[in-house]
Amino acid sequence: MEPASPQEGHTREDTSAAVESVLQRAAEQAQRSTTTKKYGPKDAYNVSVASLILTVCAFCAGLAISVHSSSSAALGYALENGVDAVGSVLVLWRFWGAGTVSEAQLELREKRADVGIAIMFVLLGWLVRPRRPFTPSTRLVSSSQ
Repeated sequence: MEPASPQEGHTREDTSAAVESVLQRAAEQAQRSTTTKKYGPKDAYNVSVASLILTVCAFCAGLAISVHSSSSAALGYALENGVDAVGSVLVLWRFWGAGTVSEAQLELREKRADVGIAIMFVLLGWLVRPRRPFTPSTRLVSSSQ
């Protein structure tokens, strides 16, 4: 596209001003059409409720599969979802009463919830640790005797 020529009665400044005007109108229209939602404690609480429901269902399914098939992988899945469920409960507790509880109280709850979630991960690691080292060679030697 060639720039406007002075012979046609247009100058580069006219073209630049027109382009800038079009861009500005497009930006204003885009800003009006997009809504910016501010997420708050109530939204975090609702997500935690949904997370708790789903992780409890996954925990129960994993536990049932583990019991039915004696699968250690399904047991690990169930335990991991159990930890996630406890984490969701801690997040629910952290945001419980948001808006009616002081910000300092919510900050204290958040710190306690962080510690609780960390403890749950340590417990999960302790629960799923192997009782003794297992290698395929150990199993082959013991099964051939």
